[in-house]
Amino acid sequence: PYFSHPNMVYRDPIIRISAIGALSELAKGDLLRDVEQIIGLVQNSLTDEEPAVLFYALVVLRDLVV
Repeated sequence: PYFSHPNMVYRDPIIRISAIGALSELAKGDLLRDVEQIIGLVQNSLTDEEPAVLFYALVVLRDLVV
């Protein structure tokens, strides 16, 4: 399970953590308007083997709902 974009796959855990962490900050600030564009990335992150990626994916989901 890798953090993926339609054109890219990120095997480096630091990149995956950074990307989902950035989404987490945007969700926290209520700055994500088109959730359909990122929900696939968040779903992929829920099965990541890196605990920090999973943590931030859950934070994104929490902040999108609240």
